[in-house]
Amino acid sequence: MYGPRYSFQRAIPRGVADPFMTFWYRFVASLASSLQFSDPTSVYAAQVAPRLSEYMGWSVFEEICGQWLQRNAQQRLGLNVRQMARYWSRDGRTEIDLMAGLDDGTFLFGECKWRTESVTRLNDLSVLQAKVASLPEARWRKQPRYILFALGGFTPELQQLAADPAERLHLVAETDMLTFGR
Repeated sequence: MYGPRYSFQRAIPRGVADPFMTFWYRFVASLASSLQFSDPTSVYAAQVAPRLSEYMGWSVFEEICGQWLQRNAQQRLGLNVRQMARYWSRDGRTEIDLMAGLDDGTFLFGECKWRTESVTRLNDLSVLQAKVASLPEARWRKQPRYILFALGGFTPELQQLAADPAERLHLVAETDMLTFGR
């Protein structure tokens, strides 16, 4: 094709909610010519694979975790979620991946860790707890529950904490997320 070069990057719609469509515009559409004239395996290895972890960790994994929570909160965790969103403070200093209002008037706060090379540690929970402690609304901080989603699994210390109901901590590993029909 001759003439001015068309940039697919400029054609990506802002705020595409469907992860498949986001992936399509981010990788497939922008690499259409390369995919047409090159070996797709080579294009994947050179152009997609190096950026896939960043892409998944950016917001897609958080979206997947939110969908899992919507579908499984009642049955798997015994929680009734009224509403759910991401939390950003007005000053932009505090970000919480998932914040859900529960039927009993309490709140569930979650972090989604897309790390395949390491496990989620007690420090990750401590950071989340510190974020929650800094929230402006007292009702949000009253009897908070926590949920951690992690691709790489959890340390034994976190697993031990989650086993104690008084800790109000739920852990969701990759194996929990990919189990169907439970």
